Amino acid sequence: MKLKIIFLLVFTLLLSGCLYPNERMQENQATNEEQLAAVQQAVEEFRERNNGILPIHTRDQDTPLFIKYPVNFNALKEENILGETPGNAYEQGGYYSYVIVDPRE
Repeated sequence: MKLKIIFLLVFTLLLSGCLYPNERMQENQATNEEQLAAVQQAVEEFRERNNGILPIHTRDQDTPLFIKYPVNFNALKEENILGETPGNAYEQGGYYSYVIVDPRE
């Protein structure tokens, strides 16, 4: 009986790897540099289309600079500039937060 339960658990774990969505796998195949370049290009295009306005979430004035101007991916998607949030972005469960460090440049 214990052997059957162990076999069932191992079999379930092996099959769970097959349930990973193909779209997610394709997103994560792009390198970090490629994803960063795509976001940079999308932010620049958004800025051009919107007379210098950036796609950012607003924060308090005394927020530290390295988290003060996070990229608003929803704004980029609404303008049809960026199809999907990058797979490495925190919003998608990734490790990176996309932040505009110097909004004047």
